[in-house]
Amino acid sequence: MIEDDPKVDLRITLKKVHESLANCQSLFLVLSEKDNHAFMLVDQTEGQSYAETITFEKVLCLEYNFTSSQTLKFELYNKSDSGKPVFVADGYIKLGKIIGSPGQTCLLQLSQRANPSNFIADMIIKCEDVPRSREYITFQIHVSKLKKKSGIWKRNPKLKFLRENNGNLDLLCETEVIHNVVDATFNPITISFQKLCEADSSNPFIIECHNYDPKKIVIK
Repeated sequence: MIEDDPKVDLRITLKKVHESLANCQSLFLVLSEKDNHAFMLVDQTEGQSYAETITFEKVLCLEYNFTSSQTLKFELYNKSDSGKPVFVADGYIKLGKIIGSPGQTCLLQLSQRANPSNFIADMIIKCEDVPRSREYITFQIHVSKLKKKSGIWKRNPKLKFLRENNGNLDLLCETEVIHNVVDATFNPITISFQKLCEADSSNPFIIECHNYDPKKIVIK
């Protein structure tokens, strides 16, 4: 039997975010990994509004190669009014350094390329090993009789799967949006047993039904 490559999850929090970013519309991180002489895109977070401390819900996942030196690049962008991403700051770190840090948690300072001494934010990176579990669960979900909330007549539901982690809610995955319905049947969604509840059926997880609109109003 062929084993999957080992993987790690990276949970990201920005602290001491510089006040010069207060007017940014939507800040998000892009993770790339060095492959030979170029950096290749691995994953990116969701966008978040400016705050002195920003915790991204999305967990970044990548493969861990014990035999190679994995250089990671984290780039912070702001999505402008035109919708185009505008570079803000970046930082570089070895994956091995993160894994070898106490508690697999370390600090990386993000700075401007034009002025590396001008730090924009402290980035706290928490690394977690992803066990090689081959158990998966597929959900087929139907919701019905969605009610109007806060004066919103259109119902555009989507589901979010979340898990509590040290007082925070980590986003595990989400479904597609179904537009203008009262009853909705979502496409089947498959998630690993490990990711859903750490392979322990006694651990709770949360499914939220959101109305997809700019205000992110939750329908419960």
